[in-house]
Amino acid sequence: MTAAINLFTYLLEHWYVILLIVSCGLNYKNKVLFSLTLVVTFFSLMSIVVWNYVLLIPDVTRWFYVFWAAWDALLIFAIIGMRIYFKKHIIKQDIVVLILSGFNVSLQLIRYIERHYFGTGYTNPLYEYGMMIANAIIMSTLFFPGMWNLIKTIGEWLHDRFITVKSVNYRRPRHLGD
Repeated sequence: MTAAINLFTYLLEHWYVILLIVSCGLNYKNKVLFSLTLVVTFFSLMSIVVWNYVLLIPDVTRWFYVFWAAWDALLIFAIIGMRIYFKKHIIKQDIVVLILSGFNVSLQLIRYIERHYFGTGYTNPLYEYGMMIANAIIMSTLFFPGMWNLIKTIGEWLHDRFITVKSVNYRRPRHLGD
């Protein structure tokens, strides 16, 4: 029961995972986008699980940035490997996720070098806001195509249900001819 409460608390703190799970449900018709969303969701959920074990590493502050850079690099390799293995075409969401994950890896490594070798705080705003913006763009890239399909489907259903007039016995007027 405690593990379930901890998972629920983590999910509330990490709202993006809930957004990714919803994105998986919304993108189920587009198999290529669904597989990408599923991989990113898996890595996000596993990062929540792995976080408790990362805290057990001695001198965690030293290896924190290296670990998360390696984690994002593993996500990049998983996406590339998935596309090579399944021989599917690459979609624009793949490119966005790969570029922004590479940006996250770069930010993590720059932050590690700057903090542990130079001891300065010049990259604080770049790291804080850059990671936040990159992750928000990744989430929106995976969420909005599925949301657009849902809105389009609801719109078509509403149009068919309430706007389209279906006449059963339509006859052409006589003056128009046969």
